[in-house]
Amino acid sequence: MRNTVLLAATLALAVVLVLGFTTAASCQPHGHGWFVGAASYLHYADSAGKVTSAPFPGAVYAATMNWDNRTALVLDSSLKSILMYDPQNLAVVGTFFTDPMLSSASSVWDMTFDSNGDLFFSSTSPQKGVFKISQPSWTLSTVGTFGTTGVANLSLDSLTGELLAASGSTGQTVVYSMTRDGSTITTLGTGFVTRYGTYRHPLTGDIYSGTCCT
Repeated sequence: MRNTVLLAATLALAVVLVLGFTTAASCQPHGHGWFVGAASYLHYADSAGKVTSAPFPGAVYAATMNWDNRTALVLDSSLKSILMYDPQNLAVVGTFFTDPMLSSASSVWDMTFDSNGDLFFSSTSPQKGVFKISQPSWTLSTVGTFGTTGVANLSLDSLTGELLAASGSTGQTVVYSMTRDGSTITTLGTGFVTRYGTYRHPLTGDIYSGTCCT
């Protein structure tokens, strides 16, 4: 069990490093693999650490593993939809959710599931904050808003099960802990140089953030 946890932590940190060189949104770890958005490709890392690049028929802005651990959820802003993508057959197999807010103008960055099956995503424009697609009602709601910059990075906190949210411009990013209902927002650190990925190490509790620039 400990070796499994260490492997997962190592892969998560490796993805953080990769995120520093991508041009679109990061993904969130869920199950046995990760998807990383970069232009019109998805990069899939399996449990053995093997990375495979797969073409996607659209610009990728946010991605995460679906709850079934078989398909990926990929935001295609041109369709204003979150699509289900099969990494084995390299094909879109369905639509998970559609809403006008998922357009390119919304600048959706990250998506992550919680233990209830609710999907959270972050946005930097024009609605700046964290939003939730609830199950089984399929309703879209606002969890919390963040000033003038919105939230670029969003992940599930490996220690608490709540949310980690990074808000701000490069060199001025603030990392927050946020309850999933938005009722409590706590500042964890300031001055991060980050735009791509914020994660908590499951063993040490330390927070790591990837960066694209200084």
